[in-house]
Amino acid sequence: LSLSKGVRASTGSARTGGYFLHFTKEKEFDMRRFVSSVCMMMLVVPALVFAQAEDPAIKAIEAYIYGSTDEAGKEAAVKEALEKNPDLVKASIDDRPILEWAVDNIGVEGDLGRKSENLAQMLAAKGADVNMKDADGMPLLVKYAMFARIEPMAFLLKNGADVNAKDKADERTALHWVTLLNEMDAEPENIEQFVQAVELLLDNKAEINAADVRGTTPLHNAAFLGNLKMTELLVAKGA
Repeated sequence: LSLSKGVRASTGSARTGGYFLHFTKEKEFDMRRFVSSVCMMMLVVPALVFAQAEDPAIKAIEAYIYGSTDEAGKEAAVKEALEKNPDLVKASIDDRPILEWAVDNIGVEGDLGRKSENLAQMLAAKGADVNMKDADGMPLLVKYAMFARIEPMAFLLKNGADVNAKDKADERTALHWVTLLNEMDAEPENIEQFVQAVELLLDNKAEINAADVRGTTPLHNAAFLGNLKMTELLVAKGA
């Protein structure tokens, strides 16, 4: 019994995942050994995933975020873990980079939002990349600008995020995305939220006339969609 990748044996083979198990004429095929090998592979991979989830540092972070007692002690444990292992800022929780995982909850009401912002601040202070991109190639600032999530945007900008970072697909900046709201279909509170996001970006030196891959500027977006307040604001700011 032998194992190789991508090559099919002429003497007979069975495919498992991306691999082929080859049955040669020299040795008689042993079904029990085959089943044992497959079962072993099925056990090893989940065990590795479980081991990562059981990382003491990750457990300490989750205990701090979700715990309801001894907050000071749990926060101290997170700080200690970051001191011992600076690379912890590159770790993942729930299949997302830990910084993105934390920033996602900034602005959420209650302890979850408050502790998530504190965790994100600890990570940023230890070198977490505030200009990182998500799985779709979207800078975090752009990701939150799409929905005018002001609190995560403000956190990222305060910690040095590039206000003019562009998405991968259309080369749109955060300012492009917040001007894509259609005021005709939006509630008044949503309009105000998006206008505040525009002001936040402009206050942080966003390029007001930045062009995307099609040459479209934020003012083009706002005017085309009939966003009167945004259009007036952009013009007043020099667009």
